[in-house]
Amino acid sequence: MKKRSDLPVFDQNVEIEKVVQGGFGFVRSPHGIVFVNDAYPGDIGRLVNIKKKKGVFFADFECHNTNQFSRIEVDCGVSDRCGGCDYLDVSPADRLALKKMIFLDQYERISRTYPEQVLNVDAIHFFERDYAEQSRRARLHVDTDGQIGFYGRGSRKVIEFDSCRRLMPALNQAIDDLKEQAVPTNTDLALLANQVGDVTLAITEHAHRFDMETWLSWCESTLEHTCLKGVSIHEADGAVITSAGQVEIGGVIGGKQHTVAKTHASLFAQGLYGAAEEIVDICRKGLNRISDKMGAPSVVELFSGSGELTLPLADLSASWHAIEGHTAAVHMLRQNIKEASMLEKVKAEVCFVDGRTFDLPKCDVVIADPPRKGFMHLDQLLLRQSVKPKYWFHISCDVATGLRDVSFLLGQGYVLNELHVLDAFNRTKHMEFVSILSYEN
Repeated sequence: MKKRSDLPVFDQNVEIEKVVQGGFGFVRSPHGIVFVNDAYPGDIGRLVNIKKKKGVFFADFECHNTNQFSRIEVDCGVSDRCGGCDYLDVSPADRLALKKMIFLDQYERISRTYPEQVLNVDAIHFFERDYAEQSRRARLHVDTDGQIGFYGRGSRKVIEFDSCRRLMPALNQAIDDLKEQAVPTNTDLALLANQVGDVTLAITEHAHRFDMETWLSWCESTLEHTCLKGVSIHEADGAVITSAGQVEIGGVIGGKQHTVAKTHASLFAQGLYGAAEEIVDICRKGLNRISDKMGAPSVVELFSGSGELTLPLADLSASWHAIEGHTAAVHMLRQNIKEASMLEKVKAEVCFVDGRTFDLPKCDVVIADPPRKGFMHLDQLLLRQSVKPKYWFHISCDVATGLRDVSFLLGQGYVLNELHVLDAFNRTKHMEFVSILSYEN
């Protein structure tokens, strides 16, 4: 067995310079960059449990002194092990300050490359709304021993919890009820609630271990003995194998009567109604300004899901083409647009969106809301596009991949006109942001 070389000796006292993507504290040392767990700017202490991966050091931290971010009592008994939340030992205001720091660290990189095409930092809209609500969705796991919980921090070990402050009370009640049931082991659970507390459950992993009759019996029994309103079992592509009760769930955002598309718990849904409302409002205002200039635009929506943006925004377009690669989501989308009497306005298409093979239909505006990994091969799509859309709205739930996509657009002649950063994932290091760009070249 090859002997591992000794790690270099680091100073006994180091100071955290900043926080960066992934929520790590950042240290420059004579031996290289160190990414530090659970450390904040201004903290002074000792690096421990140092490891080297691909030429970069990672370490834990023994803090001796906090200069900038004071600590508060953590309100969760499993936060040191659970991977569900971050930054619980600082105030909510400091949590937002850390998120802003992470965003600007990434943003300054594209600012240096495209200084004439980006916004000044003071023109960025940061965290303008406090949603003051808990998440309506949860993705949980059941291990081989039947324990239900989130994966642990940096591991695949399931961490059980009594009650999670990040989740709506109705979700916590549903999880408590499920713990009393014989939930199949080694499965993934998706829970989704609406505003009045109706909760539906989807099992999305290893569904083929039982036949349909067995699953249906389990669904009916679970529905009878828990507070759940609906239970469904899904194929890997999201298609429903069997179900019991009310498995489709929606709602209304912000009291403005914008209907939230009905969806299954297995499909994507914005976790906070307030975040859904703000994203819709940003896009509506942007589309209204475009309409004032050129009339109602033709819109192509990429990664449309079951229609969370389609339903409240399509009325502002001359035509709306919604494209999504998930067959079950498009099935749900078509049902939603039919119920909303939008069949003449909206076209829904199943198509896997990848820049290597996908050709963008001609349009005035693109609204893209890709998954966390971003828009795959967007640079290749843009290079092939001879006539580029005049406007591009880009919504992202990951700072690194979202700004990477924005940089591709800047590289093809787009200019960044608006940037809104939302605290759509409270009690975590994650955030959502909406970029509005126009093609000026």
